[in-house]
Amino acid sequence: MQTNDKSNILYGKKLVACGDSFTQGDFTGFIDADGLQGKDSPVIFDQKRQMYKTYPWWIAQRNDMVLINEALCGSTIALSKAYLADPENVDISDRNPFALERFKKVPLDADYILIQFGLNDAHNTHLGSIDDETNETFYGAFNVVLEYFLTNMPFAKIGTVISNSGLDQAYRQAIIDVSRKWGVP
Repeated sequence: MQTNDKSNILYGKKLVACGDSFTQGDFTGFIDADGLQGKDSPVIFDQKRQMYKTYPWWIAQRNDMVLINEALCGSTIALSKAYLADPENVDISDRNPFALERFKKVPLDADYILIQFGLNDAHNTHLGSIDDETNETFYGAFNVVLEYFLTNMPFAKIGTVISNSGLDQAYRQAIIDVSRKWGVP
């Protein structure tokens, strides 16, 4: 259901979604009633927007928003343990860390930013502590990204998304802690 009601405060606003497969969409193995799968299935893929119908798509569709999906399947917010352990032999893009450079690609005129990470981080990054200020830990990467967003996009509304029950409890708590630290819902 889409709204054309211009009294909706979200109408026409720019929503940027950052995250992993939960945000980008990974429908591996899904076959619709017509036998179509992946980008061929109109049930899960929007040809006009050229993206999967995940939670940011539904928000944008319902409110007639501009949607930029900066999510990548398999990505983490922090640098991976593999890269940190052996930077000479593991590509820096291992797990496509968002806090390396990708976060700087978020348009400065974004009205709303949703950040969802943790599912891949729990297995591939170091947790760290709330005071970390480096992209080498989960906490630190969130701190780097949130400080950048709040400094460079002071009028953007930012929210963090905690994934379903598949998320490790320590990483779930880290998202809550760092969100509270920065005053982000």
